[in-house]
Amino acid sequence: MWQIQSSVCVLVCVNVLMRGHARQIRVRAQFSYDPAEDASVPCLEAALAFHRGDILEIVSQDDPVWWQARLDKHSHITRVGLIPSRSHHER
Repeated sequence: MWQIQSSVCVLVCVNVLMRGHARQIRVRAQFSYDPAEDASVPCLEAALAFHRGDILEIVSQDDPVWWQARLDKHSHITRVGLIPSRSHHER
């Protein structure tokens, strides 16, 4: 009998505290991204789609390839998801 095991670990960091203040990094998307069209996305369900011009709040840059971000608070989408890092997109 064959037994296959796999797991996905997603670390979500909500904010980085610096001297009692939350450090927030926001960027304006320079391109649109649809995870359904990206074969390299590690977990489609964890990825976040966005459009050129959207404001993204970067939550974590710990991974050099996949950052964690959410759309700016003015958007109706508040969940954190994976987005390609600048270096990954430029490949």
